[in-house]
Amino acid sequence: VLFRSAEKLATPVFHCHGEDDQLISIERGRRTSEALTTLVQQYEFHTFPYMGHEANQEELDLLQEFIAKNLPPIANV
Repeated sequence: VLFRSAEKLATPVFHCHGEDDQLISIERGRRTSEALTTLVQQYEFHTFPYMGHEANQEELDLLQEFIAKNLPPIANV
């Protein structure tokens, strides 16, 4: 463990990976996920079967939810 939970980074992280990614292997994505889990307080990892090194609508919808949940609304100026 690199950090104790009290020392984990407060910045939320959203991470997705296609299981058929030919550029960056899913194994690399999973190892990255394991590392980020130890470093970040709020971390989400999503994998997508049959997806390569690309984005799909489901991923974009999850990202939109993540942003809405973790980014405070802009105050009227």
